[in-house]
Amino acid sequence: LFPGQIGSELRASIKATYRPSSVSGTNDNLYSDIERTTVDGQSGVIGVYTGLFVPFDGVPNNDPSQDMFNNGSGINQEHTFPQSFLTSSTARRDLHNLFPTRVSTNSDRGNLRFAEIPDTQTTRWYNQTTATATAPPEAQRDDWSELRSGSAFEPREAHEGNVARAMFYMATVWEGDINLAWFAPQQA
Repeated sequence: LFPGQIGSELRASIKATYRPSSVSGTNDNLYSDIERTTVDGQSGVIGVYTGLFVPFDGVPNNDPSQDMFNNGSGINQEHTFPQSFLTSSTARRDLHNLFPTRVSTNSDRGNLRFAEIPDTQTTRWYNQTTATATAPPEAQRDDWSELRSGSAFEPREAHEGNVARAMFYMATVWEGDINLAWFAPQQA
């Protein structure tokens, strides 16, 4: 982006160029426009941590947020950089930091840091609608997110790059409006 720049100079250039003065969009935009996909001819959203597909089916109603939430059994929005560490309401609404996740998995992740968790230290595994303390077959583990209780969360392999990009974006573009003590240097 900025040839020859590194470190704080590069981060300052990125912030000056890419930080929005305002953000637009809502949960409904996240679901109906950005993350909308089709599986077996049905339109819906896939939760990034579990791969759970929730269709737009009008139940409980046609509001995309309520339809995805499914009275707590479906999908809600995840602030990848935790909302409680964002001091700006604009940063909280930035769609670059929001992803659809299974409600219960999002709750279990809470504000835990992201880390590469050794399989032997994983206390809970997540895939689709399953949350279990039993490790899945080794050949399938890349499709599962992992929790080390009270310590860290590891997204499934397909989403790790998105987490890294969202975290870098938030730490760079919203520097000054976030609590960087949560982010660095502890992110493993």
